[in-house]
Amino acid sequence: MAVHILPDQVTYFSRAATRGMPGCGRHDCRGATRIGRVSVTAEASSARPPRIDHVGVIVDDLEKACEFLRSALQLEVDRSVERSDLRSSFFKCGPISIEMIEVLDADQREARLGAGRSARIEHIAIEVDDLEETLARLQTFGVSPTAPPRRTADYRTFWTDPSTSDGVMYQFLERDRKEPLHPSGAE
Repeated sequence: MAVHILPDQVTYFSRAATRGMPGCGRHDCRGATRIGRVSVTAEASSARPPRIDHVGVIVDDLEKACEFLRSALQLEVDRSVERSDLRSSFFKCGPISIEMIEVLDADQREARLGAGRSARIEHIAIEVDDLEETLARLQTFGVSPTAPPRRTADYRTFWTDPSTSDGVMYQFLERDRKEPLHPSGAE
């Protein structure tokens, strides 16, 4: 399908019909069949689009998982977190990070990891400019947070209940603007 931008509208043509149409690159578009038209309005927005901040992976053995990322993928630890309930390490992988998380309590680890599993992707963290607006928009689609937004030292965040977000747990975070843009907090 080819798209032609006209003043205040977009016209869609079937790909086969675009052969020979003027303005279709090397083709001439005369005689093509228009299959749809959509109005386009430009909205000025100063908000950055959301971006993937990190992917959280629950593991049964943090040292083993970290060694794999260091050796096989040649990634370096960007930072580590030690808490009473978990340990994690963030590895920079291009513009995003991979967070390897070991839950210390055996029952909690099994609940988050699953029986007999050594690793699983648990969540995708997305950085947004306005956490409250994001939560309100998601709720209009029936998405529920696992708990109200909470504050950490560097950002505010919430997670989605996977049963309301198409089976995927998302973490949304809004960084304090005074802080550099790097992964913060192990979740």
